[in-house]
Amino acid sequence: MLEESEIKAIIAAEMTNASSDELVHKKRDAEKYYYGQLPAPSGVKGRSSVVSTDVADAIEWLLPNVVESLSGRSVKFCPVSSMDEDQAELETDLTHFVFSEDNNGYLSLYEAAKDALLTGVGVFKIWFDDSPERAVEHYRGIDDNQLQALLSDPMVEATNIERSETEGITVTAARVIRNGRVRVEAIPAEEFRAADDARSLDLREARFCAHTTRRTASDLLREGYDPELIDKAHQDFLEREVDDVHTLPDIDDSQKLIIVTEAYLQMDINGDGISELCKVTYTGESDVDEILDIEEVSEMPFVAMSAIPVPHRFVGMSIYDRLKQVQDTKTAVLRSTLDSFYQSVNRIKVVQ
Repeated sequence: MLEESEIKAIIAAEMTNASSDELVHKKRDAEKYYYGQLPAPSGVKGRSSVVSTDVADAIEWLLPNVVESLSGRSVKFCPVSSMDEDQAELETDLTHFVFSEDNNGYLSLYEAAKDALLTGVGVFKIWFDDSPERAVEHYRGIDDNQLQALLSDPMVEATNIERSETEGITVTAARVIRNGRVRVEAIPAEEFRAADDARSLDLREARFCAHTTRRTASDLLREGYDPELIDKAHQDFLEREVDDVHTLPDIDDSQKLIIVTEAYLQMDINGDGISELCKVTYTGESDVDEILDIEEVSEMPFVAMSAIPVPHRFVGMSIYDRLKQVQDTKTAVLRSTLDSFYQSVNRIKVVQ
């Protein structure tokens, strides 16, 4: 049986070897080309600073077709026999509803497809979320028997009770709902890590994957994690942040943003000599601060897609990779042409 210190050391070593910095660096450069910030101007006063936007134009031309082809009923259950036709159609409709309606699947697909076109890899995270939801309910004009029946419900917590001789009893209560649902989310490159020896887009074959994000203390407490560990965790930022970071005021402790990582790795957790796929949730990123939960899981919750898959590599090629040189060349030609045009039209007159 592995000790907690040993598990922390294993995760720290895997995180170090799964930096996936190639993907993050490519995203930083690709976004600058996409937004027309590169190639950078020469800095010489009076020279043209125009940028050819080939990368952005190609991505925006391809993206609608990619999303449209995948946002329809791309998943279809086929019946095994004539007795299964209705069931197969029902399962197809349910899958489409869960992805498109219950999860805003169009937006997730748009984000993952654009990541793939920009950086070469787009990552989905698909999991079953059984976190309890809190719903506020109001009851008016109920009697004592109805009040007792309401208070006897273990999933209901009365927050305010008022009695009136004319209007009866008014109750404000919070109900905890534990239905659970399938969640689909597109993960940005800076939050995802895969083992550097991953040789396929099929992440089921990866030895190690991790998802790091900033979550509020309220969300972690709602999911049932140890309040003492949440209270000790400090507000921090992602190590590989790409966009501008925002700090929330420290007035409300429930909104404190904490770095939380879900690491999925193979390790012998029960000491039988056979490794199992485990999910370790902890505070921190490369350095493991406190382990919140350890559980054995059946599969990786990540699915990857690529614009141009490369055999035996996790990170494929992107539209940025294909058009970077084209944008550099066309920008240089445009700037030279405009500089020559400006100089020929606006000639400097010299009086002797």
